[in-house]
Amino acid sequence: MKNKEKIKVFISGFIVAALIFGLTVGTFASSLSETIEVVYNNIKLVIDGQNIKFGKDTAGNQIEPFIYNGTTYLPVRTVGEAIGKDVDWDSKTNTIYIGNNNISEEIAYLSKLDLFNWDSTEKSALLRFYPPHNTFTDSEGKEELIKDSTGKEIINGLLYRLYYSNYPWDVDGKTKSPYVYSEYLLNQEYTKLQGNISLAYTDRFNKAEYILKVYGDDKLLYTSPIVKAGILPIGYAIDVKNITKIKFLVEQTKSSDSDTNETYILLGDLKLFY
Repeated sequence: MKNKEKIKVFISGFIVAALIFGLTVGTFASSLSETIEVVYNNIKLVIDGQNIKFGKDTAGNQIEPFIYNGTTYLPVRTVGEAIGKDVDWDSKTNTIYIGNNNISEEIAYLSKLDLFNWDSTEKSALLRFYPPHNTFTDSEGKEELIKDSTGKEIINGLLYRLYYSNYPWDVDGKTKSPYVYSEYLLNQEYTKLQGNISLAYTDRFNKAEYILKVYGDDKLLYTSPIVKAGILPIGYAIDVKNITKIKFLVEQTKSSDSDTNETYILLGDLKLFY
């Protein structure tokens, strides 16, 4: 054997998952395992002429490809990301996903969760929606499909109606801009929240401006850029691990040209991941 080759003892079984997420092999002590010998030979990976660098595991050890029984094994995450694909590990089913995954049972639509609490300034309102209830009735009594500012139909989420004014509202003796908020119990069951915010298609030319704030257990987790006419839907992803209660607050930051009117703000594609 060449001097540059190093033979090490490894625990197999879930070794691929260890390579993907940089986990130490001891993590899988409860899994079926056997002792094997693998060869490290300073293996390099080049994709389309680009030399790919391998990262480190959670213990800070360098991850390297290795050879076992004549087969070369590569870290899946590094390879997947090198070709522009997301890599996910589903610990419940011991499944590796490269690119789009189809584990719909691992996703929950927030709009289907029980509403825990909500409040708003006068005349403002909250509408939750999901298939097949993805329409609303506007102020003129016309039924409209729920679409974002680009005209894309959105099939689940929250629709806030805000009555705006050139003058702040007086709320409990305090000056306050128009707002709507709603709260939901996550009960520490989820890891990530994903969604976007925009003016609804019917109000895409409204001149008022708004902002979204997301709170987890009353701690501010996310503040959006200004939501206004001419802005594409703003996407976001928020870490919600160990969060019991989540709150969405939309408030007006700039008034419209009109004295009093209403605007629909869309929180679309709200998904929770286990």
